[in-house]
Amino acid sequence: MIVETGHYALALALAVALLQSVLPLWGTRSGDSELTSIAVPAAITQFLLLGYAFAALTYAHVVSDFSLVTVAENSLTTKPLVYKLAGVWGNHEGSMLLWVLILAAFGAAVAILGRGMAKELRANTLTVQGWISFAFLCFILFTSDPFVRRFPAPFEGQDLNPLLQDAGLAIHPPLLYLGYVGSSIVFSFAVAALISVLGTVTHALMESQKPRFGARFLQSHGTIAQPILRSAAASCVAGCASRSPPASSPSELPSPTPPHPPSLAR
Repeated sequence: MIVETGHYALALALAVALLQSVLPLWGTRSGDSELTSIAVPAAITQFLLLGYAFAALTYAHVVSDFSLVTVAENSLTTKPLVYKLAGVWGNHEGSMLLWVLILAAFGAAVAILGRGMAKELRANTLTVQGWISFAFLCFILFTSDPFVRRFPAPFEGQDLNPLLQDAGLAIHPPLLYLGYVGSSIVFSFAVAALISVLGTVTHALMESQKPRFGARFLQSHGTIAQPILRSAAASCVAGCASRSPPASSPSELPSPTPPHPPSLAR
């Protein structure tokens, strides 16, 4: 039952990540404070759901629930507890779940500890973090689901990768993910800053360039239209000249009649 609820929590986390990646950004762009405020509870809820899903998978490894494919392929009943825990992330499916859990943890940290930040910047940061979480959750649920069942369940597992049966290598993936996945929050802050200033800068730029743009538009189009107008004028003159009657030659002109001298009255 715990494993099934963990699977449901993973699917709910996908839905929450979708809301987190759409509604807060819509709120900041439209000026709706209610939609903007959704980012904080959505980030915390997503972290709690993923934490429960990861805890359910850990429970399956501890109790050796071999009906799960990931447990059957990466655990053993006689294995020490520390290596049973290492088996949670010692495979592709479990490591991806750990990946997205740490991703959500950094988002929840911004939601809880970022109260002094500007609301728009925090909402946009959590929105970008939601984009990343949504992409990874889609990948996990549709291609690498750690809660896939196997029926009938085997009596014994196949043991953990021997390379991970070492104390240093067992804690290596979580420590690596803390640094590597944690850098995603830096990316989210950078993209959120660009989103926050993009609308303001674009509006100010368009307002400042309106007079210059109008003058340049007329100047450029006037420069383009000058040869066209000249060609049209030349064609018009040529057409008018071809339609006018031909001029008579001087030989064809009638000779002028000399004027009669005025008669003298007597």
